[in-house]
Amino acid sequence: MRGCGVPKEFLEFTRGLFGENAIEFRNCFISYSHKDVIFAKKLYQRLRDRGVNSYIDFENLKGGDFWADVINQAIHHYEKLLVCCSENSLHSLGVDREVNTALRIEERLYAQSNEKVSIIIPVDMDGYIWHCENHVARRLQERHIINAKNWQNDFAAVLADILKALRTDEGREDPPEPKL
Repeated sequence: MRGCGVPKEFLEFTRGLFGENAIEFRNCFISYSHKDVIFAKKLYQRLRDRGVNSYIDFENLKGGDFWADVINQAIHHYEKLLVCCSENSLHSLGVDREVNTALRIEERLYAQSNEKVSIIIPVDMDGYIWHCENHVARRLQERHIINAKNWQNDFAAVLADILKALRTDEGREDPPEPKL
């Protein structure tokens, strides 16, 4: 909420009411290829364990849902889109749609505020993003990409980087108070 005009005092007050993690992390939608479901499930569970409100299709879609409509609504509802980038996902029509929806949201927010707003957080699972030349990969390459290539050996480090990106204070320390 910081950076959105919410006073620091209010944030501190709500932490006192609801606990330290009450507004520590932004909620997120996890975009992935079903061929990478092992990584996606692990990420989803670890985020939930840390109190991050996360959306993933296999936990939220119900039989009979029009999945494209439900996914589109969820992307509009969640604050961040975590894109699990792999050779599989960068050739997935579903991931392509999800990223393009998020890009349109960013463009709309920019038009409203005249400030760049980033809701997409790319996570590099296999290094393929740097060799892929499709539209989605090129747009993701414009951003800082979280390195998750070693996720099978050190998932804790990957999770720490993702949690830093999801922090409500953008993972940055407060700037020092002016001395004037």
